[in-house]
Amino acid sequence: MTAWASNSQRSPAVVERKLLAKQLPSLKALYDSDWGAFSQLETISFHAGYGRGGAVWNHGGTGYTPTTDATIYATLGDGYIVDQGGNRWDLSRETRVDDFVFGARANYDPATLLGDDDTAANQAMFSFVSDSMDNPLRSIPVFWGPGVRKISGRLDVPPGVHIFGAGMYSGTSASAGTMLCKTHDGVLLRFVRSSAGVTLYHNGALRYVTLSGGGSADTVASRLVELGDADNVDTNNGAWCGIIEACGFNSSYGYGVYSAHSQSWKIINNFYRNVRYAVWYETVAASAVISGNEMAFTNAGLNGYGVVLLRGTLGGAVGACVSKNYMISPKVGVWLSNQIGAQVEGNTIEGAKEECIVMDRRLPSGVADVSESVTYQNGCKQCKVDQNSFINWNADGGSKAAIRLSYSRGNYIGLQAYASPNGASPACIALETDGTDPCKDNVIVQPVVQGNNAGVVPAFISTDAAWRSQVVIRQDGFKLGLNAYTGVRGAADEGHMFFDADGNARYWDGAASRRILMCESALAGSAGAQTAWLRIKIAATNYKLPLYLDS
Repeated sequence: MTAWASNSQRSPAVVERKLLAKQLPSLKALYDSDWGAFSQLETISFHAGYGRGGAVWNHGGTGYTPTTDATIYATLGDGYIVDQGGNRWDLSRETRVDDFVFGARANYDPATLLGDDDTAANQAMFSFVSDSMDNPLRSIPVFWGPGVRKISGRLDVPPGVHIFGAGMYSGTSASAGTMLCKTHDGVLLRFVRSSAGVTLYHNGALRYVTLSGGGSADTVASRLVELGDADNVDTNNGAWCGIIEACGFNSSYGYGVYSAHSQSWKIINNFYRNVRYAVWYETVAASAVISGNEMAFTNAGLNGYGVVLLRGTLGGAVGACVSKNYMISPKVGVWLSNQIGAQVEGNTIEGAKEECIVMDRRLPSGVADVSESVTYQNGCKQCKVDQNSFINWNADGGSKAAIRLSYSRGNYIGLQAYASPNGASPACIALETDGTDPCKDNVIVQPVVQGNNAGVVPAFISTDAAWRSQVVIRQDGFKLGLNAYTGVRGAADEGHMFFDADGNARYWDGAASRRILMCESALAGSAGAQTAWLRIKIAATNYKLPLYLDS
């Protein structure tokens, strides 16, 4: 027992009680006795004989109902304990906030399914720090020490909370990192801010933690991380702005990161192993950065997706960035549904069972986007797909191209590396369209296949009439603005320009194609003869360059 000096002017008896401190072996020792004579207590551990979880407690008044084993997590969540004398002891805010303080054991063995359930301890911890709910500028660090935690219910992470683990768990030693094992078919971590009419900025973070699911026992109800509240997607519930970095997502037939309502999250440098939907992001006015992740789909029956972006129910789908990710053996690498201005750049997609990238108005299930409207119903617009590497796509031997554009307009499909596809692939790029929602006005750099099957898989299906409405650029840039479609044309195609197999620029006059030649002389001849001429007007000088159309 220790006492300190004081400048207090109160009576000596009061001063004496307020200046006494004592160290206790466990939290149970605190609420099992009367410690009213002291002003401060320090607990060495949560459980008797368990050496983790030290905390400092300050005397907060008298006349309260004592804490019991049944009420311990409820009172901890409110930040206090009441001893047998009715003295309330408030958990010091200067204490390091970790789940050991709140009773977590981190002793679960996922192989034997033996160990303590740490759900209540973590729920109490997050309840304790939840006073940051209405202060999005405040940041509260929370620490998960080494070990494996069994979690059997959803943990809601309040705004401003930054979670730090001890590193991605290696699976070989409990001291090697931090793992949470989800034993229920539902949400593991939900980052959400509920603040009607104020703000939905969450400004939270998750770093250096592994989250593990239930494998094939998980359904689509399973989300290792949920951004926003999927049960209440409205303007009063969301999670705007945050970061998920250097985390592991392991073994789930549900979702890794599921964005129900969020803006501008950075999902970077994480590792996903056998999670069916690694990142599923429903976009709103601003969008995510999904970069530097590794996604492995080695479970043969998984049929996983790397990144799925779709327009959220609250509207908006502008500017998401999917870059520099490595994906191996997904069913589809990147699926974009009704996106505007998305950037898909620098990704490596190896061994895709079907396509590497799909741009569509539908969901991966094939049904129309439930949020589809007149504005967005034509699929993706003004997106940029560039500098990606596709290796051995269509690995299941079906009939899939590396890139498929469905009902999409005005996108730029730049220079990609197309390498060693399955020989059954019909093309590098395929188009899907109909009379109601045409796929047109896309600018496409003509693909060149390298490696195996380079002479088997063509750049595209040249007989597909949809290519009449695209702009194809040869890799040296010479064909800019000219249509590379070589199939049958009709009267309705008058005015199209293209290149023939010999590289000659040609013009379709509605009935036949004519070679375009430069002409050095002035325009001459009768009116009938002038039909074989084109004029290009240079607006700044009013200069007209004549081009002669040869048969």
